[in-house]
Amino acid sequence: MQHCLLRHKNALKDLVLYDIWDRLLDSGTAKTVFYDGSVNSHHEFRDFMRQDGNQMFAAYFDGKPAGVVWMNDIRRGNARVHGAYFKEMWGRKGEELPRSIMLGRHAMATLLREFQFDVLYGTIPVWNKTAIKFSERCGALPVGVVPHGAWMADRKESVDAMMLATTQESTEDAWTKY
Repeated sequence: MQHCLLRHKNALKDLVLYDIWDRLLDSGTAKTVFYDGSVNSHHEFRDFMRQDGNQMFAAYFDGKPAGVVWMNDIRRGNARVHGAYFKEMWGRKGEELPRSIMLGRHAMATLLREFQFDVLYGTIPVWNKTAIKFSERCGALPVGVVPHGAWMADRKESVDAMMLATTQESTEDAWTKY
């Protein structure tokens, strides 16, 4: 049985996008994910995700809303990837493999294979050690630190960012079967 599912934005009504934003707010991750200040409301979230340059997917685990993954800066063979999962998806004590890790691995492997990308890459402010570790557990490999690579809107300054890359070689075929 497959636990993980990604649904493209074209299959989603605006109310689903509003719900995703509200869940990101409830999980306390909205400001952490949109640290650059680009999205601050559910209408801005909907408009941002509906842009042609964003390939957005709602993530589901066992049929329940679990988070969001999107790509942009899409070029031949690569894309920038972003994601966030709702609080109820985060790890639980005693779980051999947290649901969020299963979903993250599934998302990365699926996007790499279905879009035939060589690499998905992203940057995370270096202070966000939890997100960096999560990305690594989902198959991302640290590439290096980009000086001043993340604009922090609330602080009105750029901070160093860890660049990570996920390749088909850093993921496993089995991850698409979760």
